[in-house]
Amino acid sequence: MKVKERYELGSVNANRQLSGTNPYIGIGTKVQSSIDKSLALTMELNYQSLEQDYSSLSFTVGGQYRF
Repeated sequence: MKVKERYELGSVNANRQLSGTNPYIGIGTKVQSSIDKSLALTMELNYQSLEQDYSSLSFTVGGQYRF
């Protein structure tokens, strides 16, 4: 068997730089249901400043039910 091409480990994407630590700020709330005390609605807004003048803004909505 003949090997035509050979690659060294780590040579693929060797010039790629990994991002560093980017802290974020967030605010959230939890609202209890007036119908069922085991049910709650959660909302959260997060902002993160990233490298190269990019930023990330996310809004999440969720539900929580306790058995």
